[in-house]
Amino acid sequence: MLPQTVRRAVRLLPTRINPRACTLTSVPSALAACAVPAVQAVARSLAARRSFSVHPGPSTLSNTLKNSSASGSFAEEGYSVREVGQFGTVEWRLFLQQGGKDVSPWHDIPLLAAGSDRGQLLFSFVNECTRGTRPKLEVTTDEPGNALKQDTKKGKLRNFTYGDLPFNYGMMPQTWEDPSGIHVLTSRGGDNDPLDVVELSSVPLPAGTVRAVKVLGVMALIDEEETDWKILAIDASHPLAEKLHNSADLEQHMPGAISTVRDWFRLYKTTDGKPVNEFAAAGAVLDVPAAHKVIWETHAHWADLVKGNKPNPKKLALPQRIEEAAAKGEPKPQ
Repeated sequence: MLPQTVRRAVRLLPTRINPRACTLTSVPSALAACAVPAVQAVARSLAARRSFSVHPGPSTLSNTLKNSSASGSFAEEGYSVREVGQFGTVEWRLFLQQGGKDVSPWHDIPLLAAGSDRGQLLFSFVNECTRGTRPKLEVTTDEPGNALKQDTKKGKLRNFTYGDLPFNYGMMPQTWEDPSGIHVLTSRGGDNDPLDVVELSSVPLPAGTVRAVKVLGVMALIDEEETDWKILAIDASHPLAEKLHNSADLEQHMPGAISTVRDWFRLYKTTDGKPVNEFAAAGAVLDVPAAHKVIWETHAHWADLVKGNKPNPKKLALPQRIEEAAAKGEPKPQ
């Protein structure tokens, strides 16, 4: 069945459609009339009869998630990286490229990954921090092109002082945790960043790697009084992926993985003199439907942000087409 967000959108239509009849491979074309742009785009993608192609074309809300006529392949194919500067300096940047051109890991890589029409949803994941390392790398949300860089504080490069990272850690494209959106579970707004993803395979992924991942749950971290969701996921090409469907499967096949994630995010800032972080829901892993709901909501928030329907006081770098239109005083691209 379709995610609840999309099913709810069906009820907004003038045509009477049974949401339960909508599947990943048969979504009524009438959904194109839905008034919710993000759901409209997702619905068009879910209607694809072939595999989804995670190859970014022109980044417009109407076609970013549009189904491709190409036979699908996993998300990492076709992407490369371009380094500027020397790693370990504040000037270092890592740009993602496709076809020899820079692409934004935040705006240009579609949310849905290849294989999502074969009975499950797979999402795109961009790795920022490699398992077993300490440099705190992140997508630059305030710079055009959104290259990766090593985070800084007071002009100094940041590292995870708590220890080596016990998982791959990155972000989900085309999502945004809205600071003005107070979530009922956490009673706090979002952290103004893309959605975080904890990828739990044992294989270290280099920074800038793009993968299709299978979502297994979500944890609601409260970090410095902000909602900071942590999506738990596994590389869809990992041998265990077929056996992992939820947090119970994680406990069975990867014992200790959940407690490792929970303890890391509770304690990792204490070595910098900061207090222990808290989790909502007593640190429980919320189920896959809850995780999908968080993804759809943050995708809708991203869509509102790039369309100018949400305030952008910290001057986050929007897609180039939006910035150019604003500079020229033209209407916002739709």
